[in-house]
Formats: sequence, C-alpha cells, structure tokens
Amino acid sequence: DEAKAGVAALAGGSIGLNAFTAYQGAKAERAQANYQAQINENNAGMADASAVDAVLQGSEDANRVRRQGRKVGGQQRAALAAGGVDVSTGVAAQLQDETEYFTELDATTVRNNAARAAWGFRAEAQDYRSNAQMSRAVAKSKSPGRAAGLSILGDVTKVGMQFATMGAGG
Repeated sequence: DEAKAGVAALAGGSIGLNAFTAYQGAKAERAQANYQAQINENNAGMADASAVDAVLQGSEDANRVRRQGRKVGGQQRAALAAGGVDVSTGVAAQLQDETEYFTELDATTVRNNAARAAWGFRAEAQDYRSNAQMSRAVAKSKSPGRAAGLSILGDVTKVGMQFATMGAGG
C-alpha cells in the first residue's frame, strides 16, 4: 500500500504540473495568435495607405505628363509661328492635335497604372485582414482551462490504468 501511496503522490504532482504546463501553453498560443492578428491588422492599414498613395501619386504623375505635353505643344506652336506657319490650320493644327491626344493618352496610362497598383495594395490589405480574422479565430479556440482539463483527464486515465495494473499484479 505504501508503494501505491507513493505512486499516487508522484502521479498527483505530475498531473498538476502537466495541467499547469497545458494551461500556460494554451495561454501562450492564444497570446501569439492575438499578436499575429494585430500585426496583420497593422499591415492591412499600411497597405490601405499605400493604395491611397498610389492613386495620389498617379494623379500627380498624370498632371506632370499633361504639363509636359502643354510645354511641348507650346514649343511646337512657337517654332511653327516663328517659321511663318499658320498654327490654326493644316498640318500645324494636326500636329498640335496629335500632341494633345498622345499627352492625354500618356496621362491616362499613368492614372490606369496607378489604379492597378492601388488595386493590388487593396487586395493585399484584404488578405491581411483575412489572416487577422483567422488568427483571432485561432486565439478564440485556445482555451487554457480546457487544455488543463484535458491534460488532467488524460493523466488521470493513465494513472488509473497503472493502478489497475498494480492491483492485478499485486
């Protein structure tokens, strides 16, 4: 009987330690998942900001293209007029129209590229938000109390089987 008492005392200490370890492990896993969710939310915010910046930068770049196009058009008109060409008709007018057309085409391309970049950043932000949601779900699923309880249940079952074996042999 002393052997059984010693085994029971040792088993009780072991069960308690295992339960505490399981509790702390689940608590740490929950904290890690919540931390990861926060990181993902922060990254989503940065991706959103990058999307806004891409659109603003695209608008600025498109305006710069337009200014440059107007400058080229002005230089063309000045050069043509200095050569004695009527800038409002014929080839001179067509040249100016083409310069305006290609300038606007370039500006539109710049804006469209910025919009595509912004879309990519928004998709990235959504991906981060989805990952944050997943991490929060993982955090919710981690129950330190349940982990400790399951550890105790498993250990008690093992000890019970050991006692049953000792009783059968002793």
